[in-house]
Amino acid sequence: MKAAAAAAAAAAVATAAAAAAVATAAAVVATVAVATAVVAMAAQAAAKAAAKVAVRVAAVAQVAAARVAPEPVGQLAKMPVGAVAAVAAGATAIDASATTTGTTSKSARVGSSAQLEQRIRAGVVCLHDFAEPSGRALLCVRMRDPATGVARLFPPGGGLEPAESIPDAAARETLEETGLRVTVRPETERIARYPYTWEGVTRAITTHFFRAELLDDPAAPAPVDDASYNEGVVWLPLAELDRALGFEPAILEAVRHLISHAR
Repeated sequence: MKAAAAAAAAAAVATAAAAAAVATAAAVVATVAVATAVVAMAAQAAAKAAAKVAVRVAAVAQVAAARVAPEPVGQLAKMPVGAVAAVAAGATAIDASATTTGTTSKSARVGSSAQLEQRIRAGVVCLHDFAEPSGRALLCVRMRDPATGVARLFPPGGGLEPAESIPDAAARETLEETGLRVTVRPETERIARYPYTWEGVTRAITTHFFRAELLDDPAAPAPVDDASYNEGVVWLPLAELDRALGFEPAILEAVRHLISHAR
């Protein structure tokens, strides 16, 4: 009896010990769960705080950038996109510096050219060596404006016909205006952009100039059947370029460039 009671008591103690161990383990598990939840909450709070900081940093950076960014200034900022592109293209093309009357500034001309009728032309710079005292001279035509009666010299050239290449137009226009055939060298192209007034209408002109070699005897041109304002061929001595072509600086610069690069 005593032995059975002792065994029962021992079993009870063991059961109690096991129950205590289970309770301890459960407490540990609960503690770990609580800790995990706390860590998750802390991570979530940290993420929210980081997002707020990022937003504030971005706002501060935006304000700082606005304070240091330069305001757009000058004529380019006020021009239409097309006019700005035309000025940017001036690195390889030539812009003008005054109207044909010489009364309008360069910036005003460029700013207004975007609203003008556009015209593309082709022209040639053709030289010939004459005996002294004339020496080397530039092929030109004398054109008289029907509206103003003013006559000026121009390198031969004119507009393009449908499906015609620019170099072909330069050769054709030269023949039509001067009665002289030329060989155009496309690789020498020099572009001049400028507004020009003819017969009372101002247009935005883009002229593609080329060096050209004379094929005919300059003293024996073919008959010319052109407009009445074409008053004939003039061989302009190079010493008189500035005087004769200075009315349009863009044309003068293009001609001088092609002469200086002549081979």
